[in-house]
Amino acid sequence: MAGGMSSGALPKAEILMFANDAPTLRPGTHVTGLDLVRFLAAFIVMIYHLYFWKNGDISEAAGDFSHVWWFGWIGVEIFFVLSGFVIVFSAQNGSAWTFCRRRVLRLAPTVWLAATTSFAAMIILANGAQESDILPRYFTTLGLLPIGRPIDVVYWTLQVEVAFYILIFVLLHSFGLRALTPAMIALGLISSVFVLFVAAANLYPQYLPSRFVVLAHSLGAMRTTRLLLLQHGCFFALGATLWALSDDRKNRLLLVATALFTVVCTLSVAASARMYIVEHHPNGVILLSPMLIWLVALAAMAAFIFAGSGPLASPRIAPTIRLLGLLSFPIYLLHNNCGLLISRSFARLGCPVEIATPFAIAIVLALSLLFVKLLDPFVRDRLALVMERASRGVRSVQRRQTAD
Repeated sequence: MAGGMSSGALPKAEILMFANDAPTLRPGTHVTGLDLVRFLAAFIVMIYHLYFWKNGDISEAAGDFSHVWWFGWIGVEIFFVLSGFVIVFSAQNGSAWTFCRRRVLRLAPTVWLAATTSFAAMIILANGAQESDILPRYFTTLGLLPIGRPIDVVYWTLQVEVAFYILIFVLLHSFGLRALTPAMIALGLISSVFVLFVAAANLYPQYLPSRFVVLAHSLGAMRTTRLLLLQHGCFFALGATLWALSDDRKNRLLLVATALFTVVCTLSVAASARMYIVEHHPNGVILLSPMLIWLVALAAMAAFIFAGSGPLASPRIAPTIRLLGLLSFPIYLLHNNCGLLISRSFARLGCPVEIATPFAIAIVLALSLLFVKLLDPFVRDRLALVMERASRGVRSVQRRQTAD
């Protein structure tokens, strides 16, 4: 935002940058293929929640079609790698406070709109079954803080993301850009130790002392270890090292770190898959399903980053792919509570579940498109103006204090 603009409006190019949050290698280079990966990750998470998980209401029927989608949780891990890539790039362009401002402008409008939509859906469609703490949860979500219970369980990933943003802000503010890559490698190593500890307990419990296994399971289920980035730091670090490697492909340290984090993240996915089957015992599933999706997604990300997006980057196709990337965030925030409540409302009206759930998905997609095309830009423009005026006010007070 240019300080000399008399109207206080945000330049159009900067507004678009906040809106797109583009996966980029360097200024002017957009990795279009990563938008497609991001959309597909959001889509499989939505299918998983609406067909299989259903807020814990898992079908026990053998051969139930819903069990086909048990692996959809892997989309979250894919999100974290993409976030590590995008956020480290975003941090290259400006100060710590500029980074903070951009993150707020990127997240806040969509979160506020999605949380408000979920709040309204829970009041109107829950058939009197809404929880008593819904209002505090709503305001907790609006605050964008990694504490408290949010309006929808899927927001736990947003809280982890915010914890990662706080780490990036502290690094930029205290040490500058030069600290980012070493810090991301350090984060990845620390997280890798934790992840391997938990993975060993999940994959080979028969070879380990029972106390070791119990401790690993307890730590792996703790919200604190999530917010400290112990559980998912290696995924963010993998994305960060992929970005650094794209700019310095012969750096041996980056090559080794990227390879190590790839192995650790894959072991984490394998351990999570095994534990998931133990805890939820879905019928007739293939243990390797999430690992295959993970490896295909990771290979696609690497190909897009290092070899380009190919035909996806053509002028005819790229705008559609970019739109799909933008849709991923509202889809993720809206699909669980809103999608389930809409589907169950149709079912109460006598609509078969085979029709009700696709209807709910269509409505979530339509709402997401409305957010991206109309509501998000409207809220973001006004939030940017408020932030600019507040910034000018602070600078004015500082100038007066200096003059005095």
